[in-house]
Amino acid sequence: MSKNDRCCGVSLSVYRQFLSAIFCCIGSLSLGLSLGWSAPAFVKIKNGEAPFELTIYEQSIVVGALNIGLMIGTYPAGYLMDRIGRKTTLLYASSFSLINWILIAFASSELYLYVARLFAGLWAGAISTLVPIYVTECSETKIRGSTTTQHLVFMSAGILLGYIIGPQVGYMDFALICGAFTVFFAIVFSFPPESPYFLTMKGRTEEARAALVWLRATDDVDNELKSIEAFIADGTKGRCSYKDLVKNPLYRRPFFICLVLWFCQKFTGFYTLIAYQTVILPKKLGVLTSDNCTQIVGVIILTSVFIASRLMDATGRKVLLTVSHVGIAVFMGIVGALYALNDTGYIRIEDYSYLLVFSFVAYVFSFSIGIGPIASLYTGEVLPQAAKGTAGSVILSLSSIASAGNTFAFAATANWIGMHWNFFFYSALSVASLVFVHLCLTETRGRTFQDIQSNLSVKKKPEMTAIEK
Repeated sequence: MSKNDRCCGVSLSVYRQFLSAIFCCIGSLSLGLSLGWSAPAFVKIKNGEAPFELTIYEQSIVVGALNIGLMIGTYPAGYLMDRIGRKTTLLYASSFSLINWILIAFASSELYLYVARLFAGLWAGAISTLVPIYVTECSETKIRGSTTTQHLVFMSAGILLGYIIGPQVGYMDFALICGAFTVFFAIVFSFPPESPYFLTMKGRTEEARAALVWLRATDDVDNELKSIEAFIADGTKGRCSYKDLVKNPLYRRPFFICLVLWFCQKFTGFYTLIAYQTVILPKKLGVLTSDNCTQIVGVIILTSVFIASRLMDATGRKVLLTVSHVGIAVFMGIVGALYALNDTGYIRIEDYSYLLVFSFVAYVFSFSIGIGPIASLYTGEVLPQAAKGTAGSVILSLSSIASAGNTFAFAATANWIGMHWNFFFYSALSVASLVFVHLCLTETRGRTFQDIQSNLSVKKKPEMTAIEK
């Protein structure tokens, strides 16, 4: 067996690494269906297809409940990933997704939706914590950016799929079809191997070697295995506690960089705006209906994330982040200005529907080509091995609180002081985030985990001698 063997026009090694990433990321597609469910489902509920109704505040609870569940779900996911493995934890966690879809399908009141979305959040916590880690640990350095961004590609595909399926079927059928994708994930993800990093960490060297042999399509994996063993030995000297994330210089800098990056991602408003886009976008745009506009947004999300996955290892992370933040700042500013002028009576926003839709779509493209996929990728790349579970749980839980707060604030701000202030806030935050990126982030393209850690490590200054004092 040799790396030069080919399958589907690419080397067998690359094929297998992408295959394991794709099977894992079908779980991300299932999560995307949960994220995309709300827009078409809210329309169905409003049209009387469900045995209950939802006010805009109840809609914000349904949307925000997923973030609360995500906040909770990251901790057991982070704990179990180092005990039973990345793959096993994900397979067990898929039961949360199934419970979510069953509760939605047979909901008789809004309370069922609240509970269902909490379970969807538990699933989101497991996916967001483990998929980037599993994929980065199974991938070679040269393709790590492309394979890891499959998480966002598939999640975006799930959102689009929800937008396409939702308008075509009934309320209950929509939920049951979405649930079928979770079952499909549990079946196909049972085939790829466990992460060789986890197996090495547990002393299961022969299993780790077998996993590498399959992933690299060659028996010549001894050097890489030794490198992994050295990395694990250096990175797992003692457990990383929550206190260590702040006190230990080895963990503190990468932890805070990733935390701020995730906060920047959440406060640019993407997940809130996706949930509320049927409120933001016009009901009709020429021959296009509201459903058509939503589907166009879904296509743009998928296309832009796919483009990002192709560019990630070619241009680097910081270039894409710069393009992303500039686009968010500009187009959110335009949307905010349109709503502000409408609220003050200077224009009728209906007369500028094309500009509104174009700006919103351009914002979605800007987010999805940069800050959207890179926050997940960067976390998997820069966190030390011993801190991945602990730090990942804290980062995702705190950022999910921010996202839930952002969702509730959107409805309150729109009702009390004006919709436009939401968009101006997202624009201003994107400018601040761009400054942070250029001051604090290190480029990780084409670099091994060891190189990244060496660059981020903070070395203590030697103590001065008595003479120097």
